[in-house]
Amino acid sequence: MKAFSIFLLVAILCSATFAQEIKIIESGEFHGEEVVAKDGELWYGVYKMDTGYMLLPSILSVSAVHDPIVDSKGEQSGKAVAVPGLGKPVFLVSGGRFNQAGPVKTLRGVKGDLLSESSYEFDLENAKYRLFVASETKSVERFILPNSKLILSNGVLEQEVFSVSECNFCIWQVIWAGDLDGDSKPDFYMLLTDHYNVSRTKLFLSSAAENGKLVKEVAEFVTTGC
Repeated sequence: MKAFSIFLLVAILCSATFAQEIKIIESGEFHGEEVVAKDGELWYGVYKMDTGYMLLPSILSVSAVHDPIVDSKGEQSGKAVAVPGLGKPVFLVSGGRFNQAGPVKTLRGVKGDLLSESSYEFDLENAKYRLFVASETKSVERFILPNSKLILSNGVLEQEVFSVSECNFCIWQVIWAGDLDGDSKPDFYMLLTDHYNVSRTKLFLSSAAENGKLVKEVAEFVTTGC
């Protein structure tokens, strides 16, 4: 009986863990192994609408397509991800607590390329924040250089969100910023890559942050070119 109780507890804990696993993806065409979503699955997408940004339930269409990089003639190892009827989302998320449609508070001025010495200052729910790049060496072209750091501060806490020691044409960009998880603190969806041939988009949530931190990376979507 005791063994069964332990087994049941482990099963419940494992189920809760998997239920909370967060995944992200974008619409478009990708190498087949890069797509974790399946056709017909329900995800939630962040969409830019005329009235603002919305989180909407999205039934995915995932279909096989020709991958011009690796496929021979007639082969279809690639996958196309789309959301029929809703258009192109900023990004799609699955898992966690994202299961209700509605408006998503968005920081409209916090968007665009992150270059050497870039800085965004913004307010959210009467709290002031700063997202900025700190580099050991100044770049004349303002490109992201090796040993650069992306830092988020609220005036009390300062957190290193991301950093690189090496850089092969790094590209950093804030794609979306706002309050996705509804806790009145900033969340970010950003492109943070350290190599020109690899795209890494990451979702950072404030509700997942550990003590003494402001955000935590909860999901990543990685794609490659060649």
